[in-house]
Amino acid sequence: MFVFFAVLTTAFIFGVGGYEPMKCLHSSKSKIDHFGFNVCEVLNEDGTTQSNQQNNSAIFFYEFLPVMLLIQAALFYLPKWTQNKLLRKSCLLTNAVAQFAVVNALTGRGHRWWGIEMGKSLLNGDEIKDLPIFPRLITCDSVFVPNVFVQCHLRIAWFNEKIFFLIWWSLFCVSVLTLITFVSAFIQSLCNWSNSPHKCANDVTKCV
Repeated sequence: MFVFFAVLTTAFIFGVGGYEPMKCLHSSKSKIDHFGFNVCEVLNEDGTTQSNQQNNSAIFFYEFLPVMLLIQAALFYLPKWTQNKLLRKSCLLTNAVAQFAVVNALTGRGHRWWGIEMGKSLLNGDEIKDLPIFPRLITCDSVFVPNVFVQCHLRIAWFNEKIFFLIWWSLFCVSVLTLITFVSAFIQSLCNWSNSPHKCANDVTKCV
């Protein structure tokens, strides 16, 4: 799933199939669209720009999103190399919970259960506010034409929101299922240890 989303977001970023990740309201000879990911600023809800480093870094996040998704996919394959079943389950559980916490922190916007809030908004038809890491409306400052600002819309933000919504719920379900299998494996391991020959040798009466 992560690999598929990584390929999909990469295709969106590079405009495969004619898709435009960013559309400016006014075209310019300086081709501002091509520099948007490097010189754009995020708009507040009241329309004023924020030029601080935190908001500018939100634009750069689009470029590194496919890399982040590939890293997440790789982290789920690493525990499979572990031979011990209980240790493998423990690593999978830690990985799933950690990734869920990171995704929720990035998208939560102050909500502990962002995916549930997002689902309610979609079902009720409520307006969905922009995520800090996925701003939809930006202003671009051309480096070739001084004092020229162009308002642009990041179309890819809509897709990224939905992708992270699916990832949030997938990680939530995986975390719950992995927790159940880990508890089951832990109990089975305890039962096997309690019925082992070494245990019987120490206390013969318990094995009769």
